[in-house]
Amino acid sequence: MISNLQFSFLKTFYQLDVGAPASEYRLSLDKIFDDNFPQKVSGKFVVDFGCGLGGDTKTMAEWGAKLSLGLEIREELVKSNSENIQLSNCAFATTLPNDLVQKADLIISIDAFEHFSHPDQILKIMYDCLRPGGEAYISFGPTWYHPFGGHLFSIFPWAHLIFTEKALIRWRSQFYKDGASKFGEVAGGLNQLSIAQFEDLFNKSGFIVEDLNCKPIRGQRWLQKIVGREFMTSMVLVRLKKP
Repeated sequence: MISNLQFSFLKTFYQLDVGAPASEYRLSLDKIFDDNFPQKVSGKFVVDFGCGLGGDTKTMAEWGAKLSLGLEIREELVKSNSENIQLSNCAFATTLPNDLVQKADLIISIDAFEHFSHPDQILKIMYDCLRPGGEAYISFGPTWYHPFGGHLFSIFPWAHLIFTEKALIRWRSQFYKDGASKFGEVAGGLNQLSIAQFEDLFNKSGFIVEDLNCKPIRGQRWLQKIVGREFMTSMVLVRLKKP
């Protein structure tokens, strides 16, 4: 009953423009992590997990990486990136080649962890990629309890927490005909994990957690302290080290 009423409300008052382009704005790697990040990449074997269109992979190659490897599960993007980015120290693949296991010096992952259906398994793969002493730099957000942590489903702040999953999926199905029946089945997926749950995964991963920084929305640290990091964090930055 509640889901039906919520669906009727959504159907009446909210529409989706499926043709609208996604926002392309995002901070550069050196601004996400730190100004010295290009120096950390130079001369290293680096892996970009979930490289997408390959922009960050290309940037790290241009910064002087010994090898910058972009991993992406979508084969069409791997093919496109390989054709369009012609640098001798840059490559793309769907999986890490066996001869490169435990050889990476540094891993990055940008805006992906809130989408992974099994982030614990991704951490295991990252762990196996790195040489002892190698590091993983991870940035992601918004997380689930952020005002817009529901991504497409956050039609207004915290809408994804107010409406039921059933009502939101039914509303979305008016515009997308992919058969998704859960948040985790939509394009990109949403794992609905809290920051605390992510922190627990990192602590159990075998990595040494060198830093976990929950950047407040619009820099309002005082508001984050009052309301809590789950609801007022814009971006989670994590630095992990393999013993």
